[in-house]
Amino acid sequence: ADLMRAILLSLAAISFAPAASAADLRVYPPEVKLAGPGRTQQLLIVEEENGRTVRDVTANAKFTATENAKVDDAGIVTALAAGEFSVTA
Repeated sequence: ADLMRAILLSLAAISFAPAASAADLRVYPPEVKLAGPGRTQQLLIVEEENGRTVRDVTANAKFTATENAKVDDAGIVTALAAGEFSVTA
């Protein structure tokens, strides 16, 4: 079966109160391969500081997906059809 691929293009519109110190936002896993329609993968958005995860902010993110996939409010990506797709958080 053709593998479906998602390349997470950007982290935009994450609404949470920023920490006082500088931190980075990361998406895990950074790439998703789903082996057919109906397959799923949970995405996590975490705040990292000095290489350590300090907070899970997934619940505060807004997700969208291009065709061939859908993503719910919890960050669960579901493949709809064969082909590549992108998810924005």
